[in-house]
Amino acid sequence: MNKWINVNEELPKFTNTYIVYCNIGSMFGGYKEVRAYGYEIFSGVHSYRKWCIPNDISEIVTITHWMKLPEPPEEDD
Repeated sequence: MNKWINVNEELPKFTNTYIVYCNIGSMFGGYKEVRAYGYEIFSGVHSYRKWCIPNDISEIVTITHWMKLPEPPEEDD
């Protein structure tokens, strides 16, 4: 079973989609939510690591924890 990992302690080592726990701020207040976001790692002249969060001017998203996606269900024959 996957465990939540604090972003201040460790970030993903691979580009992939991850389950994230977020603090969401908006003009209507704040709340916490679980979402799935991509994480990109690019090594090159302009190396970077970043969460791929869709632009939504009505939200301020702060990712606090992440975990790997679970394995997909087994398919019935």
